[in-house]
Amino acid sequence: MGLPPGDFIVGYFGPPAMLRGLPTILRAIALLPQTKPVTRTLVLCRDRDGQPRTEQNRVEDGMVRLGIDHRTHFFRGFLSRDDLRQAIAACDAVALPFEIVPSDVPLSILETMALGLPLVTTDVACLPELVPGGTGMVIPPGEPALLASALHALTRDAALREQLGAAARR
Repeated sequence: MGLPPGDFIVGYFGPPAMLRGLPTILRAIALLPQTKPVTRTLVLCRDRDGQPRTEQNRVEDGMVRLGIDHRTHFFRGFLSRDDLRQAIAACDAVALPFEIVPSDVPLSILETMALGLPLVTTDVACLPELVPGGTGMVIPPGEPALLASALHALTRDAALREQLGAAARR
């Protein structure tokens, strides 16, 4: 997938809508030190037929403006099952820092936990109940510095990643 081995990969799955927190992730990545391991973001966004790309273009412009376009891998469209498995397997953690939850329970939260990946999300709507203590990291929405701190802790602590992932899967 073009991701350098040894780097810490933070996954994001879903549309690039601001309410899902993708801009917060990008600002958090910009705050992280560029020391080893380098923290990169893998963004998987599905295109919908007839959907304007305004939001995606805004995200890509933001990546350049923040100077993190070289540390952010943005994939548009639908991936084959094999490519999707490969993308998820490349992730060391997943960040889904929702600003609001506009409808039902976000499946991306449940899918991340079922895969046993460490998760960082926000304390909005039903998310704290889905991610109770010890199964993930829950932070306030719209706080890139706190997200950066949580991601930095995960990059530095393999035991924490393992503990959170195993608890989430259970």
